[in-house]
Amino acid sequence: MLRPSRHLLRLLPFALLLALSSCAGSLLSRAREAERTGAHYEAERLYKELYKSTPTKERQRRALYSLRAAEAAYRGRRYATARALLQRAQRLHLPDSLLRKSKLYTTLSTAALQAEDSSPQGLYEVERFDRLRSTRSEFGVSFTPDGRTLLFGSHRPTALSKSISPVTGEPLGRLYRLGQQADGTWLSAPDSLQGLAEATAELGTPSLSPDGRRLY
Repeated sequence: MLRPSRHLLRLLPFALLLALSSCAGSLLSRAREAERTGAHYEAERLYKELYKSTPTKERQRRALYSLRAAEAAYRGRRYATARALLQRAQRLHLPDSLLRKSKLYTTLSTAALQAEDSSPQGLYEVERFDRLRSTRSEFGVSFTPDGRTLLFGSHRPTALSKSISPVTGEPLGRLYRLGQQADGTWLSAPDSLQGLAEATAELGTPSLSPDGRRLY
């Protein structure tokens, strides 16, 4: 049986370290690119991978990756996740200078809290519209010129959902409409816009021309 030489055994850990460093460098580049393009969920996922792949003894670097993941989660409106990631960074003794530079701690304790409908410090009142009740994000609401049809974007899952949004981590956004019945009451559930049911890219924030003939 052939046995590896001592010289080869000495080089093996070094080669493994280089491979891990190369992998980390690639992940970091991808995470920064995701941040640049606004792919918040993808950036959060990649920074979490970097956190997991960093040795536990490198506490400050792990704390920094956790902070970057928290910032990405906050930009993606995943406030609970952002708080948890920020707290993890603090437990790893993230330097105060980095916290002050990111301003994430102050933001999460004020602006994000004020936007929550259950917050006593809320800047406005938020009421649930049961016809649009969903576990996913609804956004970009607009009306047709006659005011009888509501158009909006949604990340709600459907049988056609195949791709995940790199921005939100939810199914790709689709356009929906909710109409009124003859007596003025709203229909029980929205329908996806005909011809746009299977989204291959993010769709959202619909608006109509004044004559109602063109959709933007």
